[in-house]
Amino acid sequence: MSVANHTISRQPLWSKVAEAIEADIVDGHWSGSLPGEHQLTNHYGVGRRSIRTALQRLEERGIIGSSPGKSRQILADKAGVSSVSIMPDHVLLISPYAEEQGITKSRILFNRTFEELSKRGIQLVPRRVEAKTAKALDRNLGQLKEQFPHSVWVLHDCSGAVQRWCQKRGERALVLGVGDPEVSFISVDMDAEEVISRSISCLEKVGHDLSKVMMLMRRDPGKLNQTACDLFVEELRQRTFEDTSSLKKRILLHDEANLIDLLREKLGKKDPPTALLCWRTHDAIRVVTFLTHQGVSIPKNLSVISCGSSPTMEFIHPSITRFLSPTLDYERCFLHQLIQLLEGDNSSGRNYRFVPEFLEGETVTNPQIVI
Repeated sequence: MSVANHTISRQPLWSKVAEAIEADIVDGHWSGSLPGEHQLTNHYGVGRRSIRTALQRLEERGIIGSSPGKSRQILADKAGVSSVSIMPDHVLLISPYAEEQGITKSRILFNRTFEELSKRGIQLVPRRVEAKTAKALDRNLGQLKEQFPHSVWVLHDCSGAVQRWCQKRGERALVLGVGDPEVSFISVDMDAEEVISRSISCLEKVGHDLSKVMMLMRRDPGKLNQTACDLFVEELRQRTFEDTSSLKKRILLHDEANLIDLLREKLGKKDPPTALLCWRTHDAIRVVTFLTHQGVSIPKNLSVISCGSSPTMEFIHPSITRFLSPTLDYERCFLHQLIQLLEGDNSSGRNYRFVPEFLEGETVTNPQIVI
């Protein structure tokens, strides 16, 4: 079996060899002890240096053991290798974004993560996962699980369905974004309550009638976005004393395809909204670019606030008023939790929340002021 001719990637050759040896132990090809380095180099079609590094890594993980003058003993047999505390060799960065967009969205954070993982010989693998049906989702995630069996999963802005899939199958995962209420993974995210409260305060301060403030949210079949919706409704209820049922109508739920039609419908009404709070950065960009192209004056006709940020926003005109993330504390917390998970700490249930910096852009003003 030659490992050297496998698909080219940034994964070190010794890491591929270690995976192959471990797989052969699981399959029962090697039992009791491993053959010598010369036989292993011929079997796997790689150099002695790659074999030695792979064997050293397997020793560190407790899968094999060595004694002077003796063959390397297999410490975890065919039935027991899965019970060994195996150090993951990949971190899967799962998100609904295209691979480059997913990395770019939190560029600084993932650059630092990549550097930290590289020191440990672990590869960061970004993958886009977004399926319209449960069957397709199961197939896509199942293929990743099969391709990267010893991995830690970072679920970046993933749907509740993806999070629940990982928990059901016992994956080691860390949520970067809103955690689904039904899963017990540690999550690191911005403080949604503070973000929504500050957004509404900003709009109220410049003179917006809160009865004309709406929130744009992507429809989620699970409960992932429900927390943010509830916080928005409760914040308005405390300020306006309106009943909850009427306030819920201020939340505009869309499914991507109908976003533009929804905007046209709401802005075409006799008494349209004067401000829109966008939960997702992608929604804010679509709203501002589309309406500007249509000749709608922002912020004169509609003020827009984004609850998050992305490097793409630096090129949008007018500059979108938004919350910047991640903060330094956020980055440190994420990296610390990821390293803990890599080292075998499967603590669960804790949510870490951070308040991002607010950037006053050019998309918020008093609706009565003509620019």
